[in-house]
Amino acid sequence: MSNFTRANAWNHGGDFNNPDLFWYALGVRAMQARTLDDKSSWWFFAAIHNEFLNDPDNGPLMWGNLPSPPHVPTGPVPAPAIADLYWNQCQHGSWFFLPWHRGFLLALEARIRAEVNALHGPANWSLPYWNYLGPDTQYAIPPAFELTQMPDGSPNPLYVLARYGPDEPVAGQPRRVYVGTATSQPAGLANGDALKNDLFTGSDLNTDPPGFGGPPTGFLSGGRNGGNLENNPHGHVHLDVGGHSTMGLMSDPRTSALDPIFYVHHANIDRVWEVWNRTGANANPVDPAWLNGPTLAGDRRFIMPMPDGSDLRYTPREMGRLSQMNYTYDVLRPLPVAASAASPLAVPMAAALTERLTRLGIAPPSFEALTVTTGTETELVGATEAPLMLTAAGGTASVRLDAEVLRKVSASLAAPVSPGKVIAPDRLYLHLDGIRGSGGTAILGVYIDAPGEIDAPGAAGLFAGSVALFGLHAASRQDGSHGGEGLHFILGITKIFDRLHLAGALGGETLNVRLAPVRPLPERTKISVGRISLYREGV
Repeated sequence: MSNFTRANAWNHGGDFNNPDLFWYALGVRAMQARTLDDKSSWWFFAAIHNEFLNDPDNGPLMWGNLPSPPHVPTGPVPAPAIADLYWNQCQHGSWFFLPWHRGFLLALEARIRAEVNALHGPANWSLPYWNYLGPDTQYAIPPAFELTQMPDGSPNPLYVLARYGPDEPVAGQPRRVYVGTATSQPAGLANGDALKNDLFTGSDLNTDPPGFGGPPTGFLSGGRNGGNLENNPHGHVHLDVGGHSTMGLMSDPRTSALDPIFYVHHANIDRVWEVWNRTGANANPVDPAWLNGPTLAGDRRFIMPMPDGSDLRYTPREMGRLSQMNYTYDVLRPLPVAASAASPLAVPMAAALTERLTRLGIAPPSFEALTVTTGTETELVGATEAPLMLTAAGGTASVRLDAEVLRKVSASLAAPVSPGKVIAPDRLYLHLDGIRGSGGTAILGVYIDAPGEIDAPGAAGLFAGSVALFGLHAASRQDGSHGGEGLHFILGITKIFDRLHLAGALGGETLNVRLAPVRPLPERTKISVGRISLYREGV
């Protein structure tokens, strides 16, 4: 039985009537009173995730240039050997994203609990989570993070000045910090669709690449393609809370862990991972390269300082399920899984293929008597010929299609069922590569142009998904961990291609892709997309 239960931050109205938030604030205050080189300080923990102490451009996100509160120190720095061991560990664009952050939360929670206990608070204090995809107005940041004072009139350590929300700040107007969801006002693009995936890594009928949890990598602070959960809602929440064109602490990986809302956000991401693991036959990787972490290949170790002076050295194997942990969540509700008749496919896969065939106007067969083939061959269907520079409203690029490959796609959609066998129709994926920028960041909606008869009047096109450009600045720097190659995303557009196929609209030479920021880009924000390409995956 777990000794600690993480509960919803919106309990008791989400203000300091919630004891979890009250004691969290006191624990944060105690940690913030220590120096940067102290392994028990707030600042040291933020640097474990990532730090930005030095910037040749002296940019506004450099720690020494951040507005207060909080007042972020830039020294004294620890000895190089200590910094090299602990700092700049965060795993992004990697299949280690979820297990690394679980260990990071465990260490921070243990540190805060020690501070709470020293103040004679509850011995079982646990880190709350912010369920921004929950009911009612839980998309709004809990009020405790927006109050400038504690109940006794002292400064509130949960309050951060550089937390701007998704709307451009207006002088003299109160800010609104919230996550843009389908139910927020105004609505946004954050969602929980990643929970529909059934593969941690890879792709299939239910899962767009690179999978729910991310692609195989070594130790990596910023990879090419983050997992589907890492993009949405994780990245969307970072930008909606920190800010888009005006960037706050949460808007960039190098500053995000300075904001107390970071850990409450990541507690929810951690909770969603456990919900996913409890849904259907979903499972974490069994590959030794994941189970044993990057040290298996001789890379850096995941290591966290603990309150008793020891170190938590851990691998993904030790972080895989809450049943291995000493904590749980108050709500862990797995998604329902569609039922299916006996089938050589896993139940969710059979349901997905049945739904796909029905959408294409093909009567689904009885699968138990058939051979079912789901191909994994990947082939380029087309690509843009020049980079796309976004304007305030975004931009449109033409993907030039290979006629022969497009005919292959059309054939797979037209006749996937033959006597004794079913060949799953091709799946289609849009790649957005080499996204670079400066002067701000954005969440982009991605749309595919379509004939008027299958597109809503006045619409920007058929909605393919959205991408949150979290980490855009670091990914654009030549001296950064990305080497300046920018951000990369993959979106599944199989359903859109099915609609175009049924409308007889797949014969053209190009496919127009529109990128639209959820908020207009100000003139100072420059964003470009190096290449947009279309791939098929099938037999």
